[in-house]
Amino acid sequence: MTPNSHVLVTGAAGFIGRHTVTAFHHAGHQVTAVDLRPAPAHLAAAAHWRRGDFAEPALLVEIASGRFTTVVHQAGNSSTHAPAGPELEETNTFGPLRLADACRAGQTRLIYASSHSVYGTLHHRTPIAETDDTDPARCSGPLNPYATSKLTLDQHMRTRHTAGLDWIGLRYTNVFGPDEDDKGSMASILSQLLQQAARTGRIRLFDDSLTAARDYIHVETVTTTLVRLATTRQPALAAVTTSARAAPSPLPTSPSGAPSSIARPPANRCTSNSCQTLRPTPTSTSPART
Repeated sequence: MTPNSHVLVTGAAGFIGRHTVTAFHHAGHQVTAVDLRPAPAHLAAAAHWRRGDFAEPALLVEIASGRFTTVVHQAGNSSTHAPAGPELEETNTFGPLRLADACRAGQTRLIYASSHSVYGTLHHRTPIAETDDTDPARCSGPLNPYATSKLTLDQHMRTRHTAGLDWIGLRYTNVFGPDEDDKGSMASILSQLLQQAARTGRIRLFDDSLTAARDYIHVETVTTTLVRLATTRQPALAAVTTSARAAPSPLPTSPSGAPSSIARPPANRCTSNSCQTLRPTPTSTSPART
């Protein structure tokens, strides 16, 4: 796939979706953006915007016809507080599976957002293989219905699309960056701490801030990887991969308890059939919000 290809971005009005639209537009691609929310004013000219559900039948027919070269699926319910039930399953599992079926029919590359939350608590601070996501010796597994819905999607993708579909699922860790204001309590803890410091001169930390650890990844790293995955001529992995290393480190603090530094966005490297994220020492202290 080359620049000027036609990319469909779902969930395009969300935090990661907005940055995804911008990245593909700047890379010279034709972009169609889909979201239930209206198009952000500053991105109106960056894509052809369609307001609606990513899994509506008319759109799936278009995908199955081969209209798009790549679908970047960012839509979904990202709340870790969402209750279990048919609505969450439809949004995060069954709808994406119908999207994958349409991509297979249209010979369209699919890149979709999974989540690092599928692992739950890692029992050892060492890297964990993506296939160990149900190994109780390595991790607890999903700790909430959101994480369960993502793991279920990954498992179905592995079994249903072993061949015939060019796809990859990216298990994002906690994505942070500019333009998180509309995420409210689901914004990354880094953004929340910066806003607290700017507003009050003080920050509020969790009791376990000096011992807990989470991986964080800058949104620019995510979108750069997405563009490279969409444009490489080699097939995608047809697998699930993690978008940051799985051995987290605690947030460096100053004597006042405030973050002493925030790492610059890391570089990326493309291998023969995938993009790998190269990260500096990660930062974090709070419960994961992916």
